[in-house]
Amino acid sequence: MTLLLSSSWLNTFVRFGINILKLNAAVGVVLGGLLYFFQGKLIYPSGMPPGSREKVPIPSDFEIKDWEEIELVSPDQVRIQAFTILATPPPISMIINSLRNNKFDKDVSRGRDLNSDQDLINEWRSRRPTILMLHANAGNVGHRLPLSKVFVEKFRFNVLAISYRGYGHSTGSPSEVGILSDSQTALDYLRSHPILRNSLIFLYGQSLGGAVAIGLVSDRKNRGKISGVVLENTFSNLRKLIPFVMPVLKPFRFLCHQTWKSDERIESLDPKDSPPFLFLSGSKDDLVPASHFRELFELCKTDKKKWVDFQNGHHNDTCLQEGYFPIIAEWIEEILNRTEPKK
Repeated sequence: MTLLLSSSWLNTFVRFGINILKLNAAVGVVLGGLLYFFQGKLIYPSGMPPGSREKVPIPSDFEIKDWEEIELVSPDQVRIQAFTILATPPPISMIINSLRNNKFDKDVSRGRDLNSDQDLINEWRSRRPTILMLHANAGNVGHRLPLSKVFVEKFRFNVLAISYRGYGHSTGSPSEVGILSDSQTALDYLRSHPILRNSLIFLYGQSLGGAVAIGLVSDRKNRGKISGVVLENTFSNLRKLIPFVMPVLKPFRFLCHQTWKSDERIESLDPKDSPPFLFLSGSKDDLVPASHFRELFELCKTDKKKWVDFQNGHHNDTCLQEGYFPIIAEWIEEILNRTEPKK
């Protein structure tokens, strides 16, 4: 009798164990399927905050002047919403002095006659840096306009800001390949702009935007086209990030096909050709582990790199920390001052 009871108990235990394994397997299949088929929604929440696909603020909402809304077309015919914002000029007398000090008065202004104040302003703008703004994984181009306003008005930089495909009023659906294509289209546009084509171009990427910036600068066809890269709180590789932000999906991270391997891309840069890098880190980042961003800094082989810690900066408010914008502006001006003007 005891033997029969023991056998019955053992069979029950085995069946229970098998059912648990089946349940775990089923849960695993579901989680793996969710990651594989819906990772676009997880990685690119373009509808957040709610209304981001419908309502896109424009520069005039923030009293920004001298701007133009443009539509860029990527090679696969996706239409990209963007804003070109020209640097706020100082008084015309200061512009004249600036051009003369840089030996670009009317006699040596690339063959152009500077017969009006607007000609002088445009010539001056062509000598100012241009920021290509690459946003994070949520929101749209309009949500970053307060940052653009600081660059344009306080530091007198030009700005091109875009909404990636599937964000804001841009068409298409976001993907790593597509976003890189959109950003390349924006960079190419700057190279053909009547005023900005000779401006020094700086990439400014926050979080996902930093991965986009690294993707652009690591592309061989952009060698010599980018004068500097500003990164803020960027992850090193999405597969490495998954265990931190979604621990339950750790066993299935191999299913992540939107990899954004910034670690490999930044390591591939030839230090002889690499532009300067500025790393802006929020020490209290609650989304991207500090080790991720630090890994990118260590893998960046150029000696023209700078690391800045903001002790109270979290993932989404590092740009609000004291000294944030002056640090960027001073870094860019230093590069501008030691770079020969393009002719």
